Amino acid sequence: MTTQKSERQTWSSRLTYIMTVAGATVGFGATWRFPYLVGENGGGAYVLLFCIAMIVSGIPMILVENVIGRRLRVNSIDAFADKLTSKPHSKYWKIIGYMGLLGAFGIMAYYMVLGGWVMNYIISLISGSLDISTTITKDYAKTFYEQSISNSPLQIAVYTFIFVAINYVILAKGIIGGIERSVKYLMPLLFIFLIGMVIRNITLPGAARDYL
Repeated sequence: MTTQKSERQTWSSRLTYIMTVAGATVGFGATWRFPYLVGENGGGAYVLLFCIAMIVSGIPMILVENVIGRRLRVNSIDAFADKLTSKPHSKYWKIIGYMGLLGAFGIMAYYMVLGGWVMNYIISLISGSLDISTTITKDYAKTFYEQSISNSPLQIAVYTFIFVAINYVILAKGIIGGIERSVKYLMPLLFIFLIGMVIRNITLPGAARDYL
């Protein structure tokens, strides 16, 4: 009886891999929640502590995950269940693999909802129902949220389904045909948005005071 080893796709270049990791690290948090946290927790002092935490904890964890993936070339569960338990180590190492899978599922669970919200905002902006020609006040943002999101669960469910379907199509095409191809367009677009947000923020009245 013979078995045929399936061909495993690999990244075609380091650049696309770095762009993918950067995109996964940035996510919605850096563009959505992070500015709010900076404003509520001391401005520049919070950014400094955040950078220290990234250097001390975030970057080493990414490097460890990268080393495990390159060395073992299996999924997280097999990496801890088969590879480490075959050595003279505790069999409970495999729990870490399941924790990683559970964490990824939890992240995707709320990213799906946020993705539906974003699609709703984009479509509302294109259709003109979201007016950005004037200053968007807190009351206007709250009213728009209640009308288009909070009071429209079916509409958000449809947008969430579309968001999940787009992700499924990208992942189904594999690393090279799906993830890398989309990253080449989406990451530069993300950086353009980030630069635009930075320029907008530093030109607001009192911006220098808020970050000191």
